[in-house]
Amino acid sequence: MSSGSDRIKENVRAHDRIAPYYERRHPEIYNPREQARLRETLRGAIGEVRTGASSVRAADIGCGAGNLTSHLLDLGCAVTACDVSDAFLALVYRRFGATGRLTTCQLSGKDLRPMADASFDLVATYSVLHHVPDYLGLVREMARVAKPGGVVYLDHEPSPDAWRPNEALSAFIREAETSMPFDWGKLMDPMRYWSRLRKLFDPRYQAEGDIHVFPDDHVEWDEVEQALGEAGCDVVWKEDFLLFKRGYPEARYDRAVADGLHDTRVLVARKR
Repeated sequence: MSSGSDRIKENVRAHDRIAPYYERRHPEIYNPREQARLRETLRGAIGEVRTGASSVRAADIGCGAGNLTSHLLDLGCAVTACDVSDAFLALVYRRFGATGRLTTCQLSGKDLRPMADASFDLVATYSVLHHVPDYLGLVREMARVAKPGGVVYLDHEPSPDAWRPNEALSAFIREAETSMPFDWGKLMDPMRYWSRLRKLFDPRYQAEGDIHVFPDDHVEWDEVEQALGEAGCDVVWKEDFLLFKRGYPEARYDRAVADGLHDTRVLVARKR
């Protein structure tokens, strides 16, 4: 197991490499269903802000290719897009800099310095906690930079049900992924072959620096809520949902949702 610092460096290298084609690699993010869910969930989170600000100043922590940033800008926020990857920050600025409501911030992967205490109305992250060695430290830092009355938003992380034995959920995922059309573009992705080679020597190697993605090493939600509480935040609401990937059979997915299956969580907390 490499050190936290080594993990951060590997994470930076990985995301600098994949920045140009990140969206193609993530059908579980870039599909109409997930994008619609995300837009409405963010709208609800913005509605929970109680800072008294006339316009919401938001931080997108681990902005990647700008998924959250895009929605937040469309919803009227001024956004600081933050990431460890220079390539991602450059990409996001090219896409959204012309709005006049975007700034960028390079992160160390260890904390949110130089961001000031109580400086944002909304501090949001999406599909990021499982990349961060000290993800509870990140949660505390997000609370630190949120204003009193501000919102901390955590989304697109595996829920507890993702790790509990659940044959119905496993059967749905097997069936849905088998039904997806083959992505021929994967054959042209050199990281596909490099990852397989690396896994021979390190079974836990993940091409994008994922860390907390194994049954014995995943995001512990009780500890997340405890960290938020200790940092002065109260959970406003949380919701578990079933991850949808581009190419899933929609009727089969809808049946799984109706059956109460879910594997992913969003949580919103407000700072006292």
